[in-house]
Amino acid sequence: MTADAVVVLGGHGDRVRVGAGLVESGAAPVLALSSGCRSDAATPAAVQFVPVPFNTRGEARAVAGLVRQHGWRSIIVVTSSYHVPRARLLFARAVPAEVTFVGSPYPLLLVPLVLLKEAGK
Repeated sequence: MTADAVVVLGGHGDRVRVGAGLVESGAAPVLALSSGCRSDAATPAAVQFVPVPFNTRGEARAVAGLVRQHGWRSIIVVTSSYHVPRARLLFARAVPAEVTFVGSPYPLLLVPLVLLKEAGK
């Protein structure tokens, strides 16, 4: 899997670690982080973006702007595994590039709670 950039959506879990690992392994030369990324890990971020509004739809719109600005034809989006279906739907509508999703791990004990929240969104 190769792309022009790895994009990490904001949220909990290992998203930043997974995204940085993809860049380090050569999957893409650029790591783009949503301003909502939560991590204690140091990251080699080349690009940071601020979604408006601060939600998945806002992130899709902001990433669409980055795709146009940088001429990216393909991106890898990292988000929590439970979030992939909704993110895929929103990115398909907004982003003019080939988008591949990678789900990052999330604590199993919290999955029922986040799935209820996802259903409402």
